[in-house]
Amino acid sequence: MAQSIPARVATMRVDVAALGARYIVEDPERVGRYLEANAFLVPLLLDAAVEIRGVFGGETRIRLELSPDPEASDGDQLFAVIETRQPMDEARRNLRVLDNGWWRTVVRQTRGKLSTDVEATGGL
Repeated sequence: MAQSIPARVATMRVDVAALGARYIVEDPERVGRYLEANAFLVPLLLDAAVEIRGVFGGETRIRLELSPDPEASDGDQLFAVIETRQPMDEARRNLRVLDNGWWRTVVRQTRGKLSTDVEATGGL
């Protein structure tokens, strides 16, 4: 039996809340509204955290932030910014590993609403 619409919305909100355990969320209210409008991203983000840490290491911090996207109809794109202590050349290699592996299998599912980037922090 299919879930009622309120039950599906409640489940989605739980999933959005679960992202806080996996990500640092810049502007949580704005990101939350974006994810409510693009709920298909929530399961991808739950998987992405596991995949990113599998490539970059278990202690890697990942920040979710919205950035203006003039090509997007709603004007924004969500970024999963991978914060790493790795030297930038190593971080870029690891980002290519992620891009050529898991990301390649899901990129169409993002519908252009989610991207990844890497940021060398030097120390967290």
